[in-house]
Amino acid sequence: MEERLVSICLCDMNPPAKIKDVPARVCTRCGERLYSADVAEQLDDIRDSFGTPDHIEEMHVYDFKRVRPSDDEVPITTAN
Repeated sequence: MEERLVSICLCDMNPPAKIKDVPARVCTRCGERLYSADVAEQLDDIRDSFGTPDHIEEMHVYDFKRVRPSDDEVPITTAN
């Protein structure tokens, strides 16, 4: 695990929002993120009291069906 600043997408908000520079411990093998109790509480507070954003960014949207390879290009495997 290493300390990093990460971004969090609150995609269930309307409109979706991104919180930048959130301190987290990140696994260097799998990328899993762990947040301290203090950071998690602050994120809840931010989510509950959105004010004016610092700035607005454009978000790119891709249609999964359009950008994914066709079934014959990539074999699909399932876990046993």
